[in-house]
Amino acid sequence: GREQPGAALRPRRSEWRRWPVIGTALLLVVLVAAVWTTVARSTASPEESVSASRPQTLPPLVVALGRLAPEGELRTLAAPYGAGDARVARIVVDEGQQVEAGTPLAVFDSEPVLGAALAVAEQQLSARRAALAQSERAVSASQAEAAAAVSRASIAARAADAEYRRWAALVDQGFVSAAAAEQRLALRDEAAEELARARATLARHAGQGSSQPDLLVARSAVDASLAELERARKDLAKAVLRAPGDGTVIAIHARPGERPGAAGVFDFGDTRAMTAELEVYQADVGRVRLGQSV
Repeated sequence: GREQPGAALRPRRSEWRRWPVIGTALLLVVLVAAVWTTVARSTASPEESVSASRPQTLPPLVVALGRLAPEGELRTLAAPYGAGDARVARIVVDEGQQVEAGTPLAVFDSEPVLGAALAVAEQQLSARRAALAQSERAVSASQAEAAAAVSRASIAARAADAEYRRWAALVDQGFVSAAAAEQRLALRDEAAEELARARATLARHAGQGSSQPDLLVARSAVDASLAELERARKDLAKAVLRAPGDGTVIAIHARPGERPGAAGVFDFGDTRAMTAELEVYQADVGRVRLGQSV
């Protein structure tokens, strides 16, 4: 027959029977979970239970403020002594650059003038050395000429003496007059005087160069030029700031066109080994001991 109106709204008898079964299953799941949790807690060690119940605490830390610095001396590099009011012309290194001892770090604007003075000193030394060489050659030539003059004068003196003796013998034999012999005597004396003058000239030019007046003057001029050249080199060295040792350029305080101030030109130090300077808070000083790791 036909279903009555409203019959679809009523629950069927089989659906009402399913709900008690589902509820029983859920209750069994809850009971099993509770039993499992109880067993797990009972099998745990007492230490684990205590540690789990207590909050974890870390040991107290000692915090300090500080800075890193080179283990050796931190040096402030100023302009070289005697640089005067020279300004920085060029900075040839960078901050953080490691350099070796003697490496140029900065060049000052006095370099061109001092370099020109060095060139003048070098030229002057060359000229005076040439003058010394010329004096040495002149002395050698004079010595040779003096020796040759002595040789000639000696020959002439011997010939004049022999001539006089021959004429004197003729006077004794009565072949010539005494006046003729006296004339030969005068020639002999004149030749002897010429020989004496030649020997004196040779004595004046004889000996080593250190005893020659001309050479002494020339050598003194060369020594003076050497001293001037050395001074010019030292003056030129004042125009370049060099690294005093192996290390690192830590900071640059002066730039091209500036005169170095109280802070100098560079901060320089050997950063291959560093040290830490720490400032501990007063409240934590009592917890610091020698030998503790940091």
